[in-house]
Amino acid sequence: MKSSVFAILAILVLTLSACSSPKPDDDIEKSIQNGLKYLKSVWRPDKSFDDIYLEYVYPGEDLKCPIEGCRLTYRIQDAYFDLVYISREVDDYSIINSQVRWADKVLRSILPIWEESGIYNMITSGPEDVGGVALDSSCILGQMYNSTKISDKIIRHIYNWTWMEQNYYGDVEAWRNVADDSWCIRLLSINGREKYLKNLTNAILNETYWYLGRDDITNMNKVGIIIHIIYVLNDLKKYNNIDDYENDLLALQEMLVELSEKDDIKEDLLLQANILDALSESKYQKLDKLKAISDRLIKAQQPTGEWLADENNPNYGQVFTTFRAILGLSKYKHWKNEMEA
Repeated sequence: MKSSVFAILAILVLTLSACSSPKPDDDIEKSIQNGLKYLKSVWRPDKSFDDIYLEYVYPGEDLKCPIEGCRLTYRIQDAYFDLVYISREVDDYSIINSQVRWADKVLRSILPIWEESGIYNMITSGPEDVGGVALDSSCILGQMYNSTKISDKIIRHIYNWTWMEQNYYGDVEAWRNVADDSWCIRLLSINGREKYLKNLTNAILNETYWYLGRDDITNMNKVGIIIHIIYVLNDLKKYNNIDDYENDLLALQEMLVELSEKDDIKEDLLLQANILDALSESKYQKLDKLKAISDRLIKAQQPTGEWLADENNPNYGQVFTTFRAILGLSKYKHWKNEMEA
């Protein structure tokens, strides 16, 4: 009788332990929700976030917004992009629902304006494009709302299967040279413009490998380049059933994982978040590697919910880094659950 009682007690203890121990998904979701609470706490009455990084205005920048009380800059627009991405990725974003609705309203309001606007920084840009909008932001907006008009516009401006002058931003920001074109290829991908995709992808892959083969390009730039090309190759599979680049995708995934473990990249929470997002989105198979990045992010989260871009300057870039960490963790959670189902 005594042994039976002990057996029952042992089973009860094990059952209670299983119920009380947090599941990995619980830790991830708690981290995501704490991040969302932080974003709500730094939302200001003028419908912007308290982040010095997001207050920067580029020289000559003058973005129009048709909504009363709306102030728009490229960096505020980037924040609004991420809010909409969060609404499409995160299971429960209700705590920032009003911010998401505002961001979506603003971006939809400027879409018709941008569809008719010139783009100032393409190889083929002319005098009529002076005062126009930036290529990358235009293609991100077009991709977000699947704009046929922006697709038509950038197709007219393809030049030697690219849009930007090679090394337009120089080596210091080498990743941006690939990123800008990548957003436009992704727009054409989601918009179903298959006839252009392989030639554009071949060109951007050549540029990618040219940068990755250079010893003078920093790890940070290489990470940014690989992330953007992974999204391109993944979109071709996802939206266009083009799997010609599977070997490239697998090789770039492994290269990105290797870079993620370098000391200078480990310390950069924005890059860690973006790496986790890209690998999860592209269905990277080695979950242990993704878990290591996820654990790194969760451990680095501040008690108040944010992720810092710079520990010495906690009010610079922390909102943008928090956006990306939330998205990366959510993407990882969904991919992990799919793999383990």
